[in-house]
Amino acid sequence: MYKLLLTALFCASFAQTYAQDILNKIKQNPDISWAQTTTLEFHTKVGYQNMKLSGGMSQNLVVKHQMPLSLKNSYEDFSFHSFAGKIATKDFWGQAKNKCYKDPQLQHLLSPAQVAKKIATIDTVVTFDPKDFTEIVELVPTTYGNSHITHFKLFLCYAYNSKSKQLEIYPISMAPIVGRFDAKGQLAEEVETFWIPVESKKQLDPKQEAINWIQKQQLSWTFKGNEGQSIVKKQTVAEAIMDQVEELTKMAKAKKAYTKYPLFYGEPLDAASIKNLKAKQAEDIKGIFFSYVLAWDAQQQRAIFQIEGSGPFAKRSLYYLVD
Repeated sequence: MYKLLLTALFCASFAQTYAQDILNKIKQNPDISWAQTTTLEFHTKVGYQNMKLSGGMSQNLVVKHQMPLSLKNSYEDFSFHSFAGKIATKDFWGQAKNKCYKDPQLQHLLSPAQVAKKIATIDTVVTFDPKDFTEIVELVPTTYGNSHITHFKLFLCYAYNSKSKQLEIYPISMAPIVGRFDAKGQLAEEVETFWIPVESKKQLDPKQEAINWIQKQQLSWTFKGNEGQSIVKKQTVAEAIMDQVEELTKMAKAKKAYTKYPLFYGEPLDAASIKNLKAKQAEDIKGIFFSYVLAWDAQQQRAIFQIEGSGPFAKRSLYYLVD
């Protein structure tokens, strides 16, 4: 019992320290001139999805996907085709006791009983009597699975480094969401299950055996005055981006600034493009776009994010992307 208590306290302390350390380091860095937290929504399903979420995606590409050696023709097989299926498993629920939180800042650890309550649900099972074919409706207690999770929330912090002229993105935690969408794709209601810390890596090794899911995605955040928490505000985010624009010539020569991310046929910015960008006004910038890799470590039962690049966008298009 004593060892279990120490383990729980250590895990809780680690996650709280992890989240707070990220924000504290940003606050204490004299080169950070702007920083703000926000929460974005995204899904991981490939193909067209009638969902209107806060984080827009223009690309959703699964790169690595480990399948079982043989597939049976059963409903459960679909869990192997979904990132949600990596989380909604007995392996994860079994290791979730000391790493599930009520809040995205990872301050309030959920007890095993609270976690069990949050993932509990009732499924309606309809069968027919083989004798007279009368309908039999049963309510079966179960837990949320792959089919229940519609999308995710990601809590992160954006920051601008005025010395390196770089937008920096720090993923902190994510939450599986059970949602219901109307015919127009609008979110009608949702159940926020819990928040788990995520790991951020500069370079992901796709050959690592424990990594059984890798997916390239893109998200965008539209500026809203009442969204998130301001961490540092020596300048506005639009002013910070216009400051970065002045450095694009150097970045383009170093092959770090593109029209789009190279994987998506982006080309290095040329002099004419940079000249047009410098003519833009701060009010023309509507948000921040970033490209990233989402992975799942089956051994650690943890989500991993690798930020690949970011840049500002207008109403309908990306201005540029810096990797």
